[in-house]
Amino acid sequence: MNGRALLTGATGAVGPAVVRRTPALAGWSVRAVVRREPPPGLLPGVELVIGDLRDADMLSASARGVDAVVHIAALLHLFDRQAGHEASLPFLCSNLHRRHHLR
Repeated sequence: MNGRALLTGATGAVGPAVVRRTPALAGWSVRAVVRREPPPGLLPGVELVIGDLRDADMLSASARGVDAVVHIAALLHLFDRQAGHEASLPFLCSNLHRRHHLR
């Protein structure tokens, strides 16, 4: 099956490896939402959408025409371990809210 996948987290710790493997999986193409232009050669052959995952309109537009969503974005570097789990609640709520926009 050929298709197009929307990938979040493409420039993170796991994202580049996913990008390298996805085209080999039955001819899928990749569209990636990234916060800023990635370094040259990091995401070859990927359609880039520069944006913020907290922007519902951008996310909905990015998801148009895709067959699958691979959501691996995270805000790992922003988590405050001293503040405890309560500090992560805004990120969790944002993640759940964005999931609604992809339906």
